Amino acid sequence: MPPCQDIKRQNSTQIKNLYKNILEKKIITTPETGKSKWLINLTNEQIPVEVLELASLGKNFGLPHKNRQIPLERLMTSLELSILDLPREDSFAVRATYLDVINNYLRLPETSIELQRKIHTTSKFIKRNPDIIFLKADKGNVTVIISRDLYISKMMNILSDPYTYCPIKYDPTKHLQWHVNKRVTQLRFRLRNLAAKEIDNAALVEKGNIVKVEKKSVCLPYVKYLSESLKIAMRKFNICLSFKNSYNLSWLFRGHKDSLPAYEKSCVIYAVPCSECDYVFVGHTKYKLKTALTKHWQDLNYPIAIVDDALIEHAFGCKHYFDLKGTKILDSEPVTWIRDYLAEFYRVKLNNYYCYDSYDLK
Repeated sequence: MPPCQDIKRQNSTQIKNLYKNILEKKIITTPETGKSKWLINLTNEQIPVEVLELASLGKNFGLPHKNRQIPLERLMTSLELSILDLPREDSFAVRATYLDVINNYLRLPETSIELQRKIHTTSKFIKRNPDIIFLKADKGNVTVIISRDLYISKMMNILSDPYTYCPIKYDPTKHLQWHVNKRVTQLRFRLRNLAAKEIDNAALVEKGNIVKVEKKSVCLPYVKYLSESLKIAMRKFNICLSFKNSYNLSWLFRGHKDSLPAYEKSCVIYAVPCSECDYVFVGHTKYKLKTALTKHWQDLNYPIAIVDDALIEHAFGCKHYFDLKGTKILDSEPVTWIRDYLAEFYRVKLNNYYCYDSYDLK
């Protein structure tokens, strides 16, 4: 055997042994006692090993999507955002390419995931034991399993300290939020008046003899196999894709706090049905949903000026009434206004909702 082949074989053996040792050290062991580096069990309950394994991974641990449960709306919204400034022919080519990739992925057969069995076991355990809650520690990224009664008693002991906490007569959140928004608006106009020099992202940057072309970057939710295919397909259009975790264990180990009421949520896409026909108004707001519905109610009952709004046009044109109490939240988009419009437009087309064809949705 030549010396080079002998050295190659020895190096390959060393790499395999090193990789094997690393895997053995990184295996997460969660015995039935609940003692682990990433898990603290403060209950006396006998918790299944599958539940302990998932809890030790943390709420931000990413899960694989099923073929039919991918975030299709967010994928298409983000991809459409990347072709807004492209010529018409190029945008059609990009759209046809990513649609082919998505359709090919959806045609793949469903694959069984071993992790789904543990998720199913954990979900059943949480439903049968509502008094057990899973918390994230303040430091160390450790998951704490504690009974609800013990947690409430500890929190009441903390709140009973009169030198640290005191009861107030009203909720100051709305007042503080109004002042913060006002201050941010003032700073925004002040920055605009500075007239800072900006360089377009698609412009050519010359430095010496090197010409650098900045690529468009789009962030997408990660879907196994689909994300890799999209990245390769978009590369020829000079579009750089980055990915983020969008499906994790947070839906399984939900927080112990009360959920926010629907009317208190902001940055949402909502649907208001008509009480007398099948017309459905789809709107979006960056403020609280309660504020948007109050504005609609004022425009319907106390019209001061002509408002370019599909809801007002249908209400006064057909003399119909809208069921504001039956408003449903379709999706939430805590991003820029362009993405809100695209998400709303796609949602309208997907559900065959009737919506005013305004300039924002063209």
